[in-house]
Amino acid sequence: MADELSSTSEKAVGSGLPPVQYPKYIAQLGKVDKFFVRWFSFSPVAWSINRKNGLTNTLSPLILTTKGRKSGNQIDVVLPYYRDGENYAVIGSMGGQPKHPHWALNLMADPLCEIFVKGRKYKMRSHVAEGEERRRIWDRAVKEYRYYLDYAVSAYPREIPVMVLEKR
Repeated sequence: MADELSSTSEKAVGSGLPPVQYPKYIAQLGKVDKFFVRWFSFSPVAWSINRKNGLTNTLSPLILTTKGRKSGNQIDVVLPYYRDGENYAVIGSMGGQPKHPHWALNLMADPLCEIFVKGRKYKMRSHVAEGEERRRIWDRAVKEYRYYLDYAVSAYPREIPVMVLEKR
């Protein structure tokens, strides 16, 4: 019980930053964002969110293509990524919502996927990072984007998945 309480209080720390703000037009930028990432390796959505929140760093974007677990369709989503050696890692935060994002559930159902990053397409296989691998990637992600701490608090008891993408 004491361990449970201490882990709960650790999760409740958060970033100390003001609540994250999203520009009003974010929903309309989906197609434009994919275009910019594909041609310029730049995400106007990530840039807008960071600018609105007074953050100076812009996370590197990729386009992840998964197979829909229900529809079977190919689904593209723009995500920030983190390098872990030869692998890529993406965080399934969904802004701290109580459920995993659809793309993460798709990868859990079928780990085969593709990414488009810096003008190149790669066939990948995913897995959910656990233990030391998860801690290492999570710590790096939090260092670059502190709001992940707030997302972890909001999502609790859901553990935000860290998905590792390795070339196949």
